[in-house]
Amino acid sequence: MKILLVLLLFISVSHFAKSQLSDNGFTMECEFEGLPDNTKVFLKTQNSDTIARTTSNGSKFTFQGKLSSNGEFHFIHFDHNVFNKGTLAIFVKNQHLKIKGTIGKREVTVLGIPEQTEYDSVMKEERDHLSVFNQHLRKVDEFVQTIQFDSLTNEPIKVSDKVILDSIKTLTVKLMVDRDNEIKKWISAHPNSLLTPYIMEKTLRIENLSFLDSMYNALSTEAQNSYYGKRMKKELKYAGTYLKIELGEIFPNIPIIDSSGNATNIHEVIKGNKLTLIDCWASWCKPCRAQLPLLKEVYSKFKKDGFNILAISSDRSEIAWKKAVVEDKSSWNHFIESKENPFSKMCSIEGIPSFILLDKDGKLLAFDAGMSMIGRLGKPIQGENLPTAVENALKKQSKQ
Repeated sequence: MKILLVLLLFISVSHFAKSQLSDNGFTMECEFEGLPDNTKVFLKTQNSDTIARTTSNGSKFTFQGKLSSNGEFHFIHFDHNVFNKGTLAIFVKNQHLKIKGTIGKREVTVLGIPEQTEYDSVMKEERDHLSVFNQHLRKVDEFVQTIQFDSLTNEPIKVSDKVILDSIKTLTVKLMVDRDNEIKKWISAHPNSLLTPYIMEKTLRIENLSFLDSMYNALSTEAQNSYYGKRMKKELKYAGTYLKIELGEIFPNIPIIDSSGNATNIHEVIKGNKLTLIDCWASWCKPCRAQLPLLKEVYSKFKKDGFNILAISSDRSEIAWKKAVVEDKSSWNHFIESKENPFSKMCSIEGIPSFILLDKDGKLLAFDAGMSMIGRLGKPIQGENLPTAVENALKKQSKQ
């Protein structure tokens, strides 16, 4: 549930504190009790990219560098022989800050970041709210166990039970809405904080795009240009596309890249075909490549009837993508998503394989994603459902 997601988000984050920004990058003075002399130490991003490394002098060491986009969570990692886990997340800005910790413990104290107090306050509120919410859910579960449900309607047999259950549902929604409103008030009260766009991205539902746009526009220029501010801006851009994806409507004309590096778009590629299956995959995705025999079978059977497959890879490596295409010996159209307008992001596809079925005009017939904000639209078309779905869609197209 959204409330649990919010809590897990904040519990994973470390402590922050006060200081001034610097155009000259960041300096992190660190001291860890129990740290052996001459230990290799690394500063890593959430994507595990190492942006700085050094060697300890006794229990102390210093990181220096410059963030191209200010305000991002990082982790300190040590030589595995010393401590095989990284610290909890540290909010780093281009300024001077001090870190204190103890080898064997992931928690650290951060001095020099104003977001420290903000984070502590929000985290405490989340813990308090989750405590109340969990107590409520336990009571709900206890009550549901005592109810007899109608096997056909799945409604309580007793009218009195139905009344109580309806009131419980109302209270559950109220608890969630109340916390939403508290988060929104916090965001409105902290337009200058570089932490604010991070909280927006992780806690607010994207469906209300106009509301999020207005909240984003109310942020300071510095917050908008921060690491998470830029990421939030991209998310709003993606949402502006995927929230328009609807069954029976023209699918967005998203740009894609061919094997020669040339840009084209979805509408251009599907021209001349009665039916197009968009296969969202990647070279590293074993379930994706396991579907190849089925895709080849369906393609071979219905190609003569105007069926085509448009495979779009979300690989980061073009070399890995091209190698997989050659290995798989598939003869349909192959493209990779654009870095500026990634197909998966523009369609809110968070899990692959994912299939999308379009008619000759580019209208959406089915959207069957592994994970997506959109959910499934139309009938399932993955696995054993694909041959029948393609056959039925082609028959319908022929009658039009």
